[in-house]
Amino acid sequence: MEAPISSCIKDWMIVPLSQCGLGIPSFQNSAESFRLQKRNALKNSMNENLRDLYADSTKANINSDALLSKQPFKLALKTQKKQQVDTASKHFLELESQGQIARAVIDQIPGKQISNWSKSLVNLSGYLFNFTRKAIQSQLPTFSNLHKWGRASSNLCPMCGLIQSNKHVLSNCSSNGALNRYTQRHNKALSILIEWLSQNIATGMKLFHDLSLEGSNHVTDLFRNLRPDIAILTSSKVIILELTICHESNFIASRNYKINKYKDIQNHTLEWIKHLPVSVFTCEISTLGFIVMDRRFLSACGLRDLDNIWMTKISKDVISSSFDIYMARNS
Repeated sequence: MEAPISSCIKDWMIVPLSQCGLGIPSFQNSAESFRLQKRNALKNSMNENLRDLYADSTKANINSDALLSKQPFKLALKTQKKQQVDTASKHFLELESQGQIARAVIDQIPGKQISNWSKSLVNLSGYLFNFTRKAIQSQLPTFSNLHKWGRASSNLCPMCGLIQSNKHVLSNCSSNGALNRYTQRHNKALSILIEWLSQNIATGMKLFHDLSLEGSNHVTDLFRNLRPDIAILTSSKVIILELTICHESNFIASRNYKINKYKDIQNHTLEWIKHLPVSVFTCEISTLGFIVMDRRFLSACGLRDLDNIWMTKISKDVISSSFDIYMARNS
């Protein structure tokens, strides 16, 4: 995993997939489960001497026996596992730095989607897997962390002069080099969304977008001044989808910014569609590939949710781009 020495490895691994962890029980957890099984076998043995051994040794096995005294074995095992996971999750998510992104993701993304995201990571190259797992705990060796760990004399970004945190590198650096790489990442994700929409919108709907793709319709055919990422034209309305690649802690702020930016887009429509109402919706994709799609957009277009294949495709592409951005953080 190449995690730094300060990482809370045990808790991080125990935390379930649905909470951005690895879902792997520790040796201590496994030992506790085996002990519970052994205590249950002693308690219910056909041999009276073994049952006596269970009774005589209760003082040394208080936790296990307390679970068995209140409920059947299978339920006790389930309760024990929940207690183990809850303890690890509470500790991990309360960590000021390492738990910050996980807390933000859990607030915005359904647990099932987080689990699918976690499972998709195992198909990444090892270096991308390690990068993603360290990034989600803000433990990449940026100058901010290296300075904190006593491995760098400065915590400042050599590109723009601000503190070079994980968030700064992946989404907030204002240097021209970083901004160009952010745009490339955005456009790669946008092209995948355009491909998905072109294959799934109903006949009679016309797709416009803000990329220069041969044989496609550009949004400048619909609007002046403002150029949304995607617009779908029907006989009765115009539906806009605005994409943002944001840091995991900025889902809500990014959504609100785009809604406010395009609130008056009706005033920017060209004459030939002036009579059509325009609706604006957003899609946020985080720097590590978590996706929040406004369900009202899907409903307005008569679309189903993005399936796991398309979501995984987008996530992998964004993660790969974010890794490239990270690798070029100082140049």
